[in-house]
Amino acid sequence: MDAGRDDTLVEVLGRDRDISELRALLIRNRVVQVYGAAGVGKTTLVLEACRSAAAEGQLPPLVAVSMAGASARREAVERIADALGESRPDPSAASLDSLSTMLARAPRTLVWDDLDERSDAVLDMVRRFAMHEGTARIVIVSRRAVTTRDTSLRAPAFQVRPLAREDALRLVHAIEAKRGRSLADDLVEATGGNPFFIRVALAQSSVPRVVADTSAAIRHTMETLSSDAGRQLLGVLAAAKAPLDEEELVRLANKGGRDALDNLRKHLLVERDGEKIGIVEAAIEPAREVLGEPTAEDWGLVAKVAESSLAASARDEVALVSAARAQLELGDPEIALRLIQQHPMARVMVPISVIERLLRDVASRSPAHAPLALRLLAREHLRASDYEAARRTLDEVPRPKTREEAERLALLRAESHIRAGEPEAARHALEALDAIGDGAPKKAGAGKKGPSRNAKAGKVPGESPGLALTRAQLSILRGELEAARVTLEALAPETAGVPQLEARRAVELASSYLYEEDYAQTHAWTTRARAAQKAAGVPIEPVATLLDIHALLGLGEVDRALELVNSEARGRPFAKLFELAALIRRGEHKRALEGADMALALLDRQADILFRCILARDLLRACIGTGDFARAERMLRLLEIGAGEPGLAAFVPICDADRALLAEAEGDFTRARQRIEVAYERIPNSPFIAIDHDVLHGKVPEVDTKTPGVVHAYAMLRKAELLLTTGALEEALESAEAAEHVYARTRLQHELARARLARAEALARLVRDGAEGERAAWAARAADALAGCEDVAQKGGYAPILASAAIVRAALAESRGDLLAFRASLDAAVRLAGEGIDAALTRAATQAGVAVPPRRSTATRRPFEARIERLGVAKNAEVVWRIGPRGYLTAETAEPPERVACVVDLDGRHVRSGARELELPEQRLVLLSVLAEAGDRGITLEEIFARVWGGAFHPLRHRNAVYVALARLKDSLRPFTRDLSIAYHGERYRLSGPHPVAVRRKADREGVRAALGTDE
Repeated sequence: MDAGRDDTLVEVLGRDRDISELRALLIRNRVVQVYGAAGVGKTTLVLEACRSAAAEGQLPPLVAVSMAGASARREAVERIADALGESRPDPSAASLDSLSTMLARAPRTLVWDDLDERSDAVLDMVRRFAMHEGTARIVIVSRRAVTTRDTSLRAPAFQVRPLAREDALRLVHAIEAKRGRSLADDLVEATGGNPFFIRVALAQSSVPRVVADTSAAIRHTMETLSSDAGRQLLGVLAAAKAPLDEEELVRLANKGGRDALDNLRKHLLVERDGEKIGIVEAAIEPAREVLGEPTAEDWGLVAKVAESSLAASARDEVALVSAARAQLELGDPEIALRLIQQHPMARVMVPISVIERLLRDVASRSPAHAPLALRLLAREHLRASDYEAARRTLDEVPRPKTREEAERLALLRAESHIRAGEPEAARHALEALDAIGDGAPKKAGAGKKGPSRNAKAGKVPGESPGLALTRAQLSILRGELEAARVTLEALAPETAGVPQLEARRAVELASSYLYEEDYAQTHAWTTRARAAQKAAGVPIEPVATLLDIHALLGLGEVDRALELVNSEARGRPFAKLFELAALIRRGEHKRALEGADMALALLDRQADILFRCILARDLLRACIGTGDFARAERMLRLLEIGAGEPGLAAFVPICDADRALLAEAEGDFTRARQRIEVAYERIPNSPFIAIDHDVLHGKVPEVDTKTPGVVHAYAMLRKAELLLTTGALEEALESAEAAEHVYARTRLQHELARARLARAEALARLVRDGAEGERAAWAARAADALAGCEDVAQKGGYAPILASAAIVRAALAESRGDLLAFRASLDAAVRLAGEGIDAALTRAATQAGVAVPPRRSTATRRPFEARIERLGVAKNAEVVWRIGPRGYLTAETAEPPERVACVVDLDGRHVRSGARELELPEQRLVLLSVLAEAGDRGITLEEIFARVWGGAFHPLRHRNAVYVALARLKDSLRPFTRDLSIAYHGERYRLSGPHPVAVRRKADREGVRAALGTDE
C-alpha cells in the first residue's frame, strides 16, 4: 500500500457509516450534493467512497475537478474537458447539454470540488445532466447545500458532520502513530521539560485559538443576519438546545420563516434531522452571546412547538423534554410535571439522567408537587433497574400526609426490595402501613386487630388492589404459587377496569407459571399484560419483557425472543444479557461462555433478582453442555445463594432440579435421583422436572399430546436416553428420531446433538446385536447420525457429546473389526474429554493401547461410564485377534469373534480347528499368519518375504526360498485340507476355504502393533 493511500485511510477514520451511506446515494442517483464546514473532510470522504465503489464495479472511474471560482458555463466545460483528457471544446459548444455529451462518450464519476456561490450559473448543466439516463455520476462538493431556491436542481444532499468524540480521538491517535510521536512528545521536546513553559504552551496552543476562531466566525455570521425571523428562530433553537419540528417552527415564526431557515442552513448554523431542525452544537454559546439569554417569548415558542409535536406523536421524547423544560423556564412546574406524567411512552425513551434533572427541578421549584415528582422519579429508576437510586429517591420523598400517599410510597419501596431480591425487606415495608390509618400515623401497636396482613396469600378485606398484588407477589417468591393464583384470580373484577393494575396482575400470574417452567402459560399471561399496557398507552414494563423473552426461549422460539429483545430491550443495560440467554438456549454454548465473565459482572445488585437467577441457570446449563463441571458448580452456587435469601423459596426447587441435571451429567445417578425427587415434590406441575423425575426413576415419560412441541420433544429425547439403558433399541431409535425432527426445525442445537447421539448409539448397538442382514444399513445410518452430531457439537463446543460420539464411533469400528479406527476413536475421546475424563474411559483407552495422560482425580465423576458399559467398549483386552484385515480385542478365554476355519495361535505355536491341534515350526506358523491376515486380497512373494524374513526381495536369490516355504506349509496343512488350502491367483497367494483363518496373539504392545500392521 502506498503512502498516499495510507494517509487516506487515516483521514477517513470514523467515517465507515458515512462512506456506506454516500455510496448508496451515488449508486441510486446520478447527482448527489455533499456539503459541510471547512476542513470537515468532505473531499477525502467523497474520493474514498467513489474510489471504493469504482473498484468494485458499482460506479464508473473517478475524475475530480476543482470548480473554485468557476462562474461561467464555458469555464466549467473547459475544466471538465481537461480533466477527462478531451480536447478543449469550441466556445460555442458550451451548451446546457455539453456536460451530458462529454460524460456519455466517456462515463465517469465526476467530482465537482470547491463549488461556491459564484458557481450557481453552471448548475443548470447539472440539472440537464440529471434528466438523462446513463452510468455517469456527478458529486457536487461545497460548504453549503444548494437549496431549491437557488436553482431548479433536485438532488439528494449529504451533510458531512464533525467526527464524534471517540472517532476524533481515534484519528488523533492514528496520526500520532503514523508520525511516530505524540502531541505530548512534541510539547515536551519543544519546552525542554520546563513546567512553566509547558503551562504557557498549553495556554497558548492552537487548540484554544482554533476554538476561538471558530466561535468568532460563527458570531460574525450571526451578527450579519439581517432577517428578524432568522434571529428569532435562532434564539428559539438556542433555547431548546434540541431539534424542533421544522413545519411548526415556520408556522409560528414571523413572516419569512421558511427563507430564514434556509439561510441558516446555508451558513451551517442549523442542521436538519429528519423532519426536525436544530442548532449546531458549536453555535449554541455564540448565539447566547449575540442574541442574549432566551426570553419568555423564546420559551413560549419552544413550548408551543414541542407540545404540538407531542400532540402529533406521544412517543416524541425530544419534544417532551423541550416542552417540560420550557414550562419550567416559564415558571409553571405544575404543567411541566403534568406533561411528564401524561406522556409515559415518550418518558420511557428519555435518558434517565435527563428525566431525573427535570423531575428534581420540579420538586425544588414546587414543594407541593415534590412527592409526586419524586415518586415518578423512583418509578423511572425502577424501570432502569437501578434499585439503589430508587431507594435514595424514595428516602427524599416528604412524609406522607394521607393513607393513600403512604401506601403508594410503601408499594414503591416494596417493589424496589423485591426486584433487588430482598422480599423480607419488602414485607417490612408493607407492615409499616399497619401503623397508618386514614390520616396521621398511629402509635406503635395501635390498630392491629386480627391476623397480620402479611400472613399468607389472600386479600385482606378493604385492602387496595395494588397492595393485594404486592402481597401476592411476595407469596409467589415464597413458593406459595397456588395460593397466590387464587388471590390473583379473585382480584380480576377489581383490576379489569384499570389497565395498569390488570397488566400487573397478568405479570404476577405469568411469573408464577415461569417458576413452574410452564412457558406456554407464562407467554399467554405476558401477552395479556402487554396488551393491557398498550391499551392504556403506557410503556411495557421491563419485567413483562423479561418474562416474555424467557417464556419464548423456554418454548424454543429463539427468533421471536430476539425480535422482542430488539424491539423492547434494545439500548437497555440488560439487552446484552438477553442476547446471551438466547445464545445459550439455541445451543451456542462456547460462544456464550466467552461472554460469561461480562454477564457475571452485570449480575450485581442492580440486576433484577428474577433475571439474575435465570441467567445463572442459563450459564450453568452452558457449562454442563461444554463439560466444564467445575464452572457449572460455581454457577449453581450463585443460583443457590439467590435462593437462600429469606422469602425466595420459589427458587429452591429450581436449584434442586439443576443440581440433579449436574449430577446426572457427572454420572452420579443416585444423587441425581435424590435431588429431582425433592424438586418434584415442590413443583410437580413443571413438565420438564416431571419428565426428568420419570426418567431418573426408570419410568418412560408420558406427556399430553396438547403440550407444547418443545416439551414433547424433550420427553422423546429423554425417553430415547432411558430406553438405551434398558436395551429397547428400536424404540429408542424411534424416539430419538422424533426428537431430532423437532430440534432440527427449532434449531435448538444442544438438544439436537443429544438426539443424534442417542440415535447413533441405538444404531451402533443394533449393528452389534441385531440381525445379520441389516447390520450394513444400520452401520451406514449410525455413521450418518454421528457425522451430524459431531458437526453440531463442534460448533457449540459440546466436549462431553463429542467425546461420547467418539466412543460410539469406537464401538462401530470394533463391530467391523477395524482395530486401527477403534484405537483412533478412543484416542479422540480421551483428547475431547480433557479434564472431564473418567475411570471408565481411561480403562477402555488403556486396554486398547492408547496413552492416557495423567489427570486430576476423577473419582466422583463418571460421565462416560454408563455409555461405555452399554457399548461394551471397555473389556479385559488380553488377546488380540486378526481375521483378514479385521482386528478384535477380547478376554483370554473368549472364542474367535467370527466363525473361522481354524485359529493360528502364535503364542501357543500351534494351529487349532475344533478339537484338532497341529504344532508347526515358527517360520511356517508366521507364514501361515501372514497369509491369514492378507485375507481375500492375498499377498505377493515380495510381501511374504518382507513379512516373514524381513528384508528386500530379490527374484533370483529369494524366489526359491519362498516357494519351498509355501510348499512345506501346504504339506503341513494336510490335516486341515477340508477347512483351508493355499491358493494362487494373479501373482498373489491367499488361503482358501469356507471360512477365514483367525490369528491369535497376546494383547501386549508387540501383539497389538503386529495386529495393526504398524510400527507404533
